[in-house]
Amino acid sequence: MYFGHLGLSEQPFAHTATSDSFYEGGGRGATLDALIYVLTHGEGIEGIIKLTGESGSGKTALCQVLMKRLPAGMKTFYLDRQNMSRDELFHSVARELKFELAESAMIEARTIVAMCDLQNALIEKYADGKQVVLLVDEAHTLPVETLEALRLLYELESSHHKLLQIILFGRPELEHTLALPPMRQLKDRITHHLVMQPFNDKAVSDYLMFRMRAAGYRGPDIFNSEAVRLITMASGGLIHQINLLADKSLLAAYAAHDRDIDAHHVRTAINDLGIKRHHPPNRRIASVGAMFAVVGLGVLGWQALDFTPTNVTPTAASVSIEAATSAPFSAPISPPAVVPTAPSVSSAASAPASRSAVPPVLPELPPSTASVPPKSSVPPEPPAKGTVASTQDGLTATPPAAAKLDFGGIKLAGHKLLEQRITATKDMMATMDKNYYSIQLFETQNVQPDRMERFLTRAQSLVNLSDLYIHLVTNNGQAKFRVTYGIYSSRDRASVAETELPQKYRTDFQTELYTMNELR
Repeated sequence: MYFGHLGLSEQPFAHTATSDSFYEGGGRGATLDALIYVLTHGEGIEGIIKLTGESGSGKTALCQVLMKRLPAGMKTFYLDRQNMSRDELFHSVARELKFELAESAMIEARTIVAMCDLQNALIEKYADGKQVVLLVDEAHTLPVETLEALRLLYELESSHHKLLQIILFGRPELEHTLALPPMRQLKDRITHHLVMQPFNDKAVSDYLMFRMRAAGYRGPDIFNSEAVRLITMASGGLIHQINLLADKSLLAAYAAHDRDIDAHHVRTAINDLGIKRHHPPNRRIASVGAMFAVVGLGVLGWQALDFTPTNVTPTAASVSIEAATSAPFSAPISPPAVVPTAPSVSSAASAPASRSAVPPVLPELPPSTASVPPKSSVPPEPPAKGTVASTQDGLTATPPAAAKLDFGGIKLAGHKLLEQRITATKDMMATMDKNYYSIQLFETQNVQPDRMERFLTRAQSLVNLSDLYIHLVTNNGQAKFRVTYGIYSSRDRASVAETELPQKYRTDFQTELYTMNELR
């Protein structure tokens, strides 16, 4: 009714969001990035991902956009059946894999046969280069036996790799179920925990105009500050309720021939929807325990996931999503936040509503684990020929030749931090004593420069980038990035530094000690 009145081409507050109208502020974009990063940059990190949020917080929309944005090599299965039984789960996964499970008279035998059949089917997918991701929505409604069946599916593996990655999407009640004694093994497998927090006033204001612009509106801000405040309070900061209130407010303005939305129109919408009490958005800050790991999900797999966005809160013993950006898990997580559950994530402190404002970062190392050993034990690094003295934050200026950097058939030029660290690493390797040691954090076959650039961007706010080295490695024609940390004059010094790494590093990274000679 109000389309022509406001110059709109479509419904601005439809319940289903397309990837084009997905709002990435309020921590949502960071959370999405963290999920993508963890799924595509496992770096040997194993674990189930859990994402919780209140009803209407946007979990399902995030899940749908995630499926569209994952690379073609990843096969996603989406299950959203409430109270699904164990047998229904097995048959649903089998149908997605395009085969029928054999039937058996005994429940125990049926489970064993089902697991064997599913494992064989998943191995075939893996052999075809497909990485299978199971997205389980409404996980809080699943009975204990079905959740335990999910753990059994997660345990399936080939000789070297996990065959299935699992993400559980559910309401906070899922935490209560996982706290039950029978769920201990499953809970131990959840290494990344993301929490979607309600929007605050700023995020609501930005979200309203984002959806209006996506629907074709080209005028000035239409919701005044008082209208935004009332919508935030009445909706509790939950997207579903925000959409309803905004739509009703636009109808009220249209009926009154007004073009701006003020408190009067919102009150009309509140009365029309029968909302009796206003609930301010939940802004409690969750503490970060051990974050993936997505580390403290910064995005995520390379740094421990540690995020602190307004809408995502890292929880203890979990990888945190920079409330919406990624943080690394088990390996530094760059974009958005994920919490490992014994590393798990939850987003906490109020962080900027916009995704760019909260970059994922590596967890901060305690003073005693300074990445570079005492000055007396490590000789100063002379500037390499053709480079400029190190900058204030420890980065080495990139020589012109770096602009032509090419690795594994991929152009790395244009990614400033990555070029700097690769150049600094080459210079260091050319001059450093071959018997000195460094701590390898992780190695990855994904050499897409934008991912590593985001990792470095987030890492520089927590650690001195001069302590991170990016080695270009080629094994049997396979290009890899190897990331090492610190330089130590002896194995004993390196071993001590390794034991003093943050808990999430020790939990999420399979760190190893290498001499400079071995790294060459």
